[in-house]
Amino acid sequence: RELSADAAVGAASDSIPNFSGEWAMDLKASDSLLPILSALGMNLVLRQLVSRLKVKQQIKQDESEINVVVKTSVKNDAFSLSLEGKPTMVTSLGGTLTEAISRWEGPKGGGGAGGEDVVRLVTRQDAGGKPGDVFVTSRSLRDGGASLWEEVSLERAGAEVPGTTARRILRRISPSQVEGGEVVTTG
Repeated sequence: RELSADAAVGAASDSIPNFSGEWAMDLKASDSLLPILSALGMNLVLRQLVSRLKVKQQIKQDESEINVVVKTSVKNDAFSLSLEGKPTMVTSLGGTLTEAISRWEGPKGGGGAGGEDVVRLVTRQDAGGKPGDVFVTSRSLRDGGASLWEEVSLERAGAEVPGTTARRILRRISPSQVEGGEVVTTG
């Protein structure tokens, strides 16, 4: 499918989640990105590196956009996503700038995936690989806002590529939970 700005906001504004905060990737709870990276043609060494990176995100959200700073030990990246269906430029997994379009989906926007009653922000971007490849990220809050799920997949020629889905789970952190760059969990 082509990227489209149709139905930018499909859920009632009072049910739209606010992703603002600091987040750390829970690698143990997250699925591997290796199948997606392989399907995109990324070399083995780079795939291994990317799939094991400790990722932190700082997110600021207002009515019209989400600003995300992604920090890893290799590099930092910043991008914005329009919440009004306007195209923005983001960096692909391959490192090139590509167009992305985000829209809300959920209970009032046609129902969640798998029958779940969750409002999510779905971002579709040119994967930067083969023509027609689209990288899809569906973001939603879970566990009462303590977890941010990023469900990612690769589509080719309008259909999901078999075996190229992954759920990446980030946990909300506060400054008191971070020591020397590591997330400290309690309990």
